[in-house]
Amino acid sequence: MSTNQIHLYYQLQGKPIFKAFVLEIDSAFFDGSLFGLPAFDKIRNLITAQTPIVFDAPSKTQLGQLLLNLLQQHPFEQTLTILELFHQMAQSSNKIWLKTQDLGKHHKAKDQERIQHIAQYIQEQFKYEIKLETIATSLNMSVPSFCRYIKKIYKKTFTQLVNETRIEHACYLLTTNQIPISEICFECGYNNFSYFNKQFKLLMKMTPRQYRIAHQ
Repeated sequence: MSTNQIHLYYQLQGKPIFKAFVLEIDSAFFDGSLFGLPAFDKIRNLITAQTPIVFDAPSKTQLGQLLLNLLQQHPFEQTLTILELFHQMAQSSNKIWLKTQDLGKHHKAKDQERIQHIAQYIQEQFKYEIKLETIATSLNMSVPSFCRYIKKIYKKTFTQLVNETRIEHACYLLTTNQIPISEICFECGYNNFSYFNKQFKLLMKMTPRQYRIAHQ
């Protein structure tokens, strides 16, 4: 198992968009009588399905934190964390199993360029005010066409995509330092503290303060 291999995802110009920690697990880890017990049925189904899964933003944040925890743990603790990771993925009701036709849809060259452009734009601009007209124009699309495209590809609105990115960054800041929550609000692109709290609670099912306490 390798816990610190870093893969970079690149835009067309070659600039990195973000880092991804890839957890590699030998298939032997799932062999033996332990994973044959009924308690592991859902985990076993998850592993053998060999179907890509998409999780919602709160789930991604929680699962991502478990992955980061592995970097600081000894082998025995890592084993327990991996089991907890698969348990949470298997039990989650906030996941979507992608169908083959869905994957094909996202692998069209034109879609790939647009998706990459949108992802990069959000990553670079989420700390600032984002206007639909600007991102739509950069893709040579009208605002209505852009909104329909986002809904078709992501099954959510552009505002939801931006809010998910902002809240994920807020979660990172809340768990990695002691910056006042009011400052984190503005650092993540919100200019209204009440709205930040509302969006955070909507996605994470708790307030920023509760999240920080729960992850200390």
